[in-house]
Amino acid sequence: RLEMVARLGSDVAVLHIPLQPEDEPARTAYWDRVRRSLDALQACSRATGVRVALENGGTPQSWHPIIKVFADYGPDFVGLCYDSGHGNMSGDGLDQLGAHADRLIAVHLHDNDGSSDQHALPFMGTVDWDRLTKLIAASSYGKWINLELSQSRSGYEDTTAFLRDAFSIANRLTAAVAAA
Repeated sequence: RLEMVARLGSDVAVLHIPLQPEDEPARTAYWDRVRRSLDALQACSRATGVRVALENGGTPQSWHPIIKVFADYGPDFVGLCYDSGHGNMSGDGLDQLGAHADRLIAVHLHDNDGSSDQHALPFMGTVDWDRLTKLIAASSYGKWINLELSQSRSGYEDTTAFLRDAFSIANRLTAAVAAA
């Protein structure tokens, strides 16, 4: 996958890391698998110039394995993909982003009401966009705004109208990050 990402002209591949198990024997086996996988990817990452971005999940527990991986692997290999919808659901997403802003290398931006992963247009839910754009501006992230949206759950019937509004909102977020 890292080689494909490089051929497509990108330098980041997003990975969802599963929650670590609660019981100790399963947790030990889990971390053995995670380390083996990341160790195997590290040489390919160096060869392709593609870094791995771990995406936060929708629970506070989703940050535990990300933080542990950050402690074990450098930013030249592993960074953060911040998913604003997941962060809103977890309740501590913006605090965690602030604590790990130096590792931000990808974003999946969308909105929700905090109860589920709705992939709504930004400003249609309860994500604190003012705080989020300021955190992005102060972070190591310097790329494009990437929206991760779902028209089927948006209330939009017309695809052209949905895409027009999504484009306008992406420009609004880009301007907010630039202004911050």
